Amino acid sequence: MKSEGSILVVDDDVVLCELLCDAFTMSNYTCTAVQSGEAALELMNREKFDFMLTDVVMPGMSGFALTEHVKQQHPGTEVLMMTGFSQEDSCQKAIAAGAADFIIKPFKIEELLARIERVKHNARTLAEIRQREHALVNMSREMIASIKGEARNTQKTLEQEIARLRKTLT
Repeated sequence: MKSEGSILVVDDDVVLCELLCDAFTMSNYTCTAVQSGEAALELMNREKFDFMLTDVVMPGMSGFALTEHVKQQHPGTEVLMMTGFSQEDSCQKAIAAGAADFIIKPFKIEELLARIERVKHNARTLAEIRQREHALVNMSREMIASIKGEARNTQKTLEQEIARLRKTLT
């Protein structure tokens, strides 16, 4: 069976990391867990992950700082953030840092998996839009070059016709 993708779980709670990795593995994802933002960045320099699920509050580097680093250094990795604290501005901070989604603990694994599927769908849709946009840009460049070429040919023809007319008038 084909893997659904790779997930890096970053949380200082070892038991939660194990539970999440077990759930992701049963849902056909490959999963790796680390307990700090620093360890996550070090690992991501050696391995590629499709998703990173990170806690917001951890000793050392916060989930917000980790997300900013990941989005700068590994922009293809989709980030989901989780927290046990329901601060009103946490979701907005997560999105500003580059996270694709935010979930509050405790959550059901089904809800988390559904959010990951939505993030995957949105990423595929965005990639398709960018691909179509790139094709349109190329097509418009080709059309402009063609129009410019036709205009140059028309201009040359007109210049030749004017020169011919001048000769007949003199």
